[in-house]
Amino acid sequence: EYNGFRQGDLVYECVDPGKLWKISYKGFIDEQNPGETISIDLIWKADDSILDFGVEGVNYENTARQIAAQKWSSRFFTELKGLGKAHYEQKGVLSGTVKYKGKTYEPELTGVRDHSFGTRDWRKWDRHMWLVGVLDDGRLFNISAINYTFITNLKAGFIEEIGQPDTTIYSSPGLDEAIGNPALPKKLNFDIVKVKEGAKAPVKVNMKQFFPFMMDGVYHIRQAVAEFEIDGVGGQGIAEMGLNTTHYPDVI
Repeated sequence: EYNGFRQGDLVYECVDPGKLWKISYKGFIDEQNPGETISIDLIWKADDSILDFGVEGVNYENTARQIAAQKWSSRFFTELKGLGKAHYEQKGVLSGTVKYKGKTYEPELTGVRDHSFGTRDWRKWDRHMWLVGVLDDGRLFNISAINYTFITNLKAGFIEEIGQPDTTIYSSPGLDEAIGNPALPKKLNFDIVKVKEGAKAPVKVNMKQFFPFMMDGVYHIRQAVAEFEIDGVGGQGIAEMGLNTTHYPDVI
């Protein structure tokens, strides 16, 4: 037995909670086209503490305004309560060996692990944006926004500050402002305000490689490897967008 999870020959094992994960795989690169194989033996080691969205990521002032703007009913609060879930993110370094075509590679990559748990009913999701990564100076960041069918314009996010407590983003755009027409663009340009009464910080996102998938046959998610620039500092990460195909049937 192991403390982790497995999908086929791909194994994620928690060696030390909150600190160390082991990732291993040995098998075909493409099961639909068997032939080439690969062997992966990696260790993910945290180099920062866990950032809990329930403590540092959510902009409660904005959330309160959005709740106050809704038409209250027992059903509304039942649906709102159903959103309760935990989400955390943590920066670390992935290193080890990858064996492919007779050669052994030893990558050392800075990256982010995230984990969510709680009920998710994808039918009640309208659209969302989740941007996460690491800037070139080592700071972890997240900029997120989501519209549900019963409440919209919820936002969350943070930017780590070196030598200072993590900073919850004071002001960030909703989906209409950040993305505009509910398409799935390849580039984004918008502004955030990191602290109250602070200056605007421009954000640029350039999505490079795309990985689409469907949740419960109704919610389309497209993840992308992306280049970022926040207030003039470059970075790398993931740009994820999603939309409900029953609400936007002409987009996909």
